[in-house]
Amino acid sequence: MALIFICLIFFLFFQLCLGYASRDVLDHAAARAARARTVGFNQWMVHKVMRVAAIPNAGRLLEPADISVGADPILNHSWQFMTPGEVWDLAIKSTPASPKVGVELGRIPDYLYSPWQEWAEAILDYERWDDVSLHYAGVLDPGKFAAFRVRVRQPLDMLISVIRGGSGILDGRVVEPLHLEGAADIENHYALYLDDQNY
Repeated sequence: MALIFICLIFFLFFQLCLGYASRDVLDHAAARAARARTVGFNQWMVHKVMRVAAIPNAGRLLEPADISVGADPILNHSWQFMTPGEVWDLAIKSTPASPKVGVELGRIPDYLYSPWQEWAEAILDYERWDDVSLHYAGVLDPGKFAAFRVRVRQPLDMLISVIRGGSGILDGRVVEPLHLEGAADIENHYALYLDDQNY
């Protein structure tokens, strides 16, 4: 009974940390989207900027499909020729570069350049990008200087439900997701970027 209780507390803390980290990513995505909008980018570009900033919350890489963890030579070599302790020591002492990360970083500029949705999804796509939604809490008006608000929302799948007394991981029931929201408020200086001051 004590072990079950300790595991339950561990999963609660793990879930709490995951929620805070995910919300920080959404705050960052909202700030990047607000900044992109206030300097004059259109809604499609703002949406792409928001998605790129939310990559840590995006889940498994879908496109390009041929780059996977199983095809990573560093991980394959580590698991085939090293003991678990040696792999752990390698992870602690060094930061091995994965070819998957290089491909992702190389495709982000092409993704931001893409002119429409299908083109963008053929360049870079993630499993949970569609879960991340962008909401404007104000309309940009070049004639007014007011605060502009952006909200980025995403559901987070919970391991256990605190409200329903620990259901989920122990009894196999589906737990409803926790709805997270990132927020950013920025001054509407849209007009300043469009006014060239006759320079």
